[in-house]
Order: sequence, then structure tokens, then C-alpha cells
Amino acid sequence: MNIVILGWPTVSNGDISPEIFRGLGSYECYDVLNEEGLCGVVKKADAILLNRVNITAKVMDSAPNLKYIGLLATGYNNVDVEAASKRGITVTNIPGYSTNAVATHTMGFIMALALSLVKYNDHVKNGGWSFAPGCDCFPFKMQELEGKTLGLFGFGNIAQRVAQMAQAFGMRVIYYSRTPKAYEGALQVDFDTLLKESDFLSLHAPLTNQTEKTFNKEAFSKMKPTSYFINTARGGIVDEPALAEALNENIIAGAAVDVTANEPLTESYPLFSAKNCIYTPHVAWGAYETRQRLINLAYDNLKGFCDGKPINVVSK
Repeated sequence: MNIVILGWPTVSNGDISPEIFRGLGSYECYDVLNEEGLCGVVKKADAILLNRVNITAKVMDSAPNLKYIGLLATGYNNVDVEAASKRGITVTNIPGYSTNAVATHTMGFIMALALSLVKYNDHVKNGGWSFAPGCDCFPFKMQELEGKTLGLFGFGNIAQRVAQMAQAFGMRVIYYSRTPKAYEGALQVDFDTLLKESDFLSLHAPLTNQTEKTFNKEAFSKMKPTSYFINTARGGIVDEPALAEALNENIIAGAAVDVTANEPLTESYPLFSAKNCIYTPHVAWGAYETRQRLINLAYDNLKGFCDGKPINVVSK
């Protein structure tokens, strides 16, 4: 089997090895490529593993022997699954591998926002720490988490892990989900209630036609001016110019963003220069243990396919 691994540097910086796939065939690793580049490297591929690249029908047609596409991720909106199904290509994803990592990152964002950690770090480094007469010792707002309301948009495994962590800090947890769910210690609410009552609102839903740009100008206008917005899910769930406006106009107090609709985030995007926003470069899932687990599960997916017992299939 010829295995082509795409976007490998977005999974490993040398600390994770792809050698596990040697037991299933030969493999070649490539960086993130555009469509033309992808068509050039997949010509002999029987199987493709990928992260951070888009697999279109054109790319599939460039690989006449292609029978398997394995995402090195949970989300699969970057693969034309319908085109794959029409061509008899099995597509798999990896659910659950990053639950602890993303939940921990979310809580890190919440604490950083609540305590103004980034602002205080910059304040100290810029010489602001002083005991001189008249010095403001608390120039940035700080608050305890106990008693604050955390709202979760989506309530799958990651959101439920965040709920557990938040409850340990004494936070009240509410959540919005399209399907009824019973969860001890957390209250399911409608969307408007989620917006109006959350002190911290965190996204944990997939990007779909139903969720795209759910968080728009109208949604932000219903949030508290003291509330904070957190996105470790998918950038496309948010109308990002509307988020930038909400931050710049003090409609909400701040935000923390790990994902954007167009990555990487550059100065040309309105969100780049929005005030009171913390950014990380889509690394919430990136703990070493998480990435090693990802590769092990990717191997299990591919081996299951080779054995005629495919698992985690997202194509029909």
C-alpha cells in the first residue's frame, strides 16, 4: 500500500514519528500544499492521511488507486465527503483524541481572561510594576471564577469535560445543544438564554451549514457587556468582523480565539487587531500526548480498513 501523509509538519515538529505506518505499507510525508501541489504528490496513493489540507474531487481524481482518506483530526469539512462516496473512497476521522487537551486549553483561556494574565505579563515587561506613590497596583480587572456562569455552545465530549473542570472551580454551567441531553450539574437552555446569562461563552460545536456564522452581530448584542467569548471549535461558526466590532465597541469585554475562518490569521483580517482578544495558532489540540494518541488512532483506523473492518467512517 502506498500511503501519502499530507500536512505532516502540522502534526509533528520532529517529536512524533510516522514509522508506525511502515507496518501497513510504504509512506511519504509532505507539508501543507495547495490543490495543484496535492494533485502532484498523490498520483500513486492508495491511502491518504491528512491534516490542514483540502481534499477536493480534483485531488481524488488525480489518484486513480485511491481507496482511503484518513483525517488526522475530528472535523472533516476540509474533505469533499460526497465526492469521496461517489468514487467508493472510504473517509474516516478521529473522534475523541483531543478531549482533554482542548478542554484544558479552554480553561486556560477562561483563567487568562478572568485574571487579565496577558495584560499583566505585558505590563510587567513594559516596566509598569512599581510601588511609587500614586501607582495603580491593579490596572486590569481580575475576578474569581466561583459563581460565574459558563455557557457552552454544543455539548459533546469536549464540552462535557470543560463542564467538569469548570464545576471544580465552582462555576455554574449552562449549555445549548440541538438534542436533549441530561447532565448532572449543568442546565440545558435555549440559545437566547445562553447568550444573555453567560459570563464566559465557549464554542464546542462542529462547523456545519446550520452552525456557520451563528455568532453574528445580533448574537453578540445579546451578550453581557462584561462577558467573554471563547472559540476553540471552528472559526466559521463566528462572523469574525462582527466579533471584532463587538470587541472594539465594548459590546463584550473580551475574547480568546484558537481558530479562525481563514488560517493563519493575518493583519488583513479585522479580528487581528481587535482589542481585548487573546490568540493562539490553532494549537488547543497540540499537547505531545494528544498528538501521539492521534497517530496511534490514525493507524488503528487505517489498519481496520485494510482488515476489511473500517471504523470511524464518515463517508456513506
